[in-house]
Amino acid sequence: SNKEPVLDRPGLDRLLSAYRSDPTVRGAIIAISDETLKSGYHISAKDKKLKERIEKELKKKFRFSRLLNKLLNNLLIYGNAFIELVYKGSSVQELYILETTEMEILSDKHGEVTGYLQRQGSQSQEVPFTTDEVIHISIEHIKSNLWGEVDLQTLYNILNLKHQIEKFMTNLFRFNKFRDSWMIEDADESQVRDFINNLK
Repeated sequence: SNKEPVLDRPGLDRLLSAYRSDPTVRGAIIAISDETLKSGYHISAKDKKLKERIEKELKKKFRFSRLLNKLLNNLLIYGNAFIELVYKGSSVQELYILETTEMEILSDKHGEVTGYLQRQGSQSQEVPFTTDEVIHISIEHIKSNLWGEVDLQTLYNILNLKHQIEKFMTNLFRFNKFRDSWMIEDADESQVRDFINNLK
């Protein structure tokens, strides 16, 4: 597209809040993550020695199974994950999952990613990254949005409504808001019927 990219950064803090505050969402994400990872991962390469070397390095040097668990959880909650590559010379020595809620994607007017920016903590300390220092994984891209589509965001309004209803019902029982009886004077049958319908 020659138009400016749609940056639409999802409400990442709201997504984290939905995950933390709703046991159904949390349970679903944990279950999906466990089921996905239980069969492990497979490296495919024509060169058998290269394959063995990659598997050995991922296992010993990068503790990849642990990293993969964090990576998948970030993808399921935010629809996005960012991996920092730490170099020593020209080779990667360490891999870290960056906190998705702190990340910004930098791009030019054509939507080409030019780098990444991490804003840490309340002091807004900024850490810039080049495109060689970060791998950005987004689950679903259907338009020029740099962040892709975020499934959990569509659930947020439903979860919000669910929490409001739970709070209302709790308060209803806690403060005994039910009326024992209604005294109706000077009303005909249709008015009483309307009242009962409205009360229901």
